Parts: sequence; C-alpha cells; structure tokens
Amino acid sequence: MKTILTSLLLTLSLSAMAQQSRTSMTHSSIDDDDKTMSIKVDGTVNGREISYNRRFDVRGMNGSQKDALKQRVFDSLGVGESPKPPKPPVPPAARRGPNGPVGPQDPEPSRRREHTSEHSDDDANKESVTFVCKTCTGNMKLEILGHNFGFTREAKTNKDRENPFPMTVDMAPGKYEYIYWQNSVQQMHLLFEVKAGEKNEVTVK
Repeated sequence: MKTILTSLLLTLSLSAMAQQSRTSMTHSSIDDDDKTMSIKVDGTVNGREISYNRRFDVRGMNGSQKDALKQRVFDSLGVGESPKPPKPPVPPAARRGPNGPVGPQDPEPSRRREHTSEHSDDDANKESVTFVCKTCTGNMKLEILGHNFGFTREAKTNKDRENPFPMTVDMAPGKYEYIYWQNSVQQMHLLFEVKAGEKNEVTVK
C-alpha cells in the first residue's frame, strides 16, 4: 500500500468573497491511499460550526482530478483557498481553432496573381519569351505551365481582330511546357526551356 499522505491545515484567514468578509478557523485532514480519499474538516466559518467527514473512491484519478475534488469540498464548506488571480487574456495569435492555432487574419483573402504587362521587382530575373505562330487562326488558346507559373491566353481572329502572335511573355529561366488549342482541338503539347541572357523564341506550330 502506498504511503498515506496526510495534510493538516490550521487556518485563520480573512478574505473577500462575494463582497463580504469571511472569518474561518478550521482543522482539516486528508488521507489518500490511491484507492480512497478521506476528507475531514472541523471548525467554524463566520461563527458557523462545521463537522465534515466523508470518504471518496479515487481509484483511477490522477493528481489534478484529486486536487479538483478536494477544492470542490472546501469550496462547498466555505473554507476553500483564496481565489486565484484571473489568467491574462490570450492574445489573438494564440487562440486555437478547430484545426489548430489561428493567427491574425488578413482583411481580404489572397487572390491568384494574374499575368499583366506591368513590371515588378521580380522582373529583373525574368526573360522575355516570344511565341510565334504564322499558321494560327480561328479560335485559339495557348496555355503555358511551369514551376509556380501559369499563363493562359485565348483569342479569336477575324477580319476585325488582329492575330495575337507574335506574343511576348516575361518568364523566369527554367523548363516549361505549352499546350495549344485551335477551334477547341488540341494541336500541340511540347516542352521548352527559357535560358538566361539569350534570345528566347518559341514556335507554337
């Protein structure tokens, strides 16, 4: 049998509780052998006599659960420990959501970056690639795919609309693939490489 833990408490305290003063003088003993816990309290609280003696089945309880049980008994008798100071508020970045911590939210969801003719700071590492096609006509669609890169251009030629080729696209050096459709029929699907410091030109078909 494990060693019996006996805790003797003799307190004379003044504490604020529910905006009223409390005076208590009690003698408490707790016996715990990991199977049963015996709690005995004798004394007075605000002039009221207390004589409490009860045994609890604590098999399977851990230390925190036993402490919570003792605290509930003491609180019910009015001889509990002074209330602990409230915990500081949790900052927004540390709050947890259903799947883990939730950080500060952006005011707007991120949007997929679209291809534009404007230059950015990354343009210094890009090469101008010219796509040419002398026989492309009708309803055309060109899709270019690469690592962290995607570009799609659709056009239709007639007597009032100019042919989009040759077409220039700014791209970082590396390996890519392109797919070309004409009148909703896939006609080409090839790999190509953009080389730094060189003239880069791709013949679509």
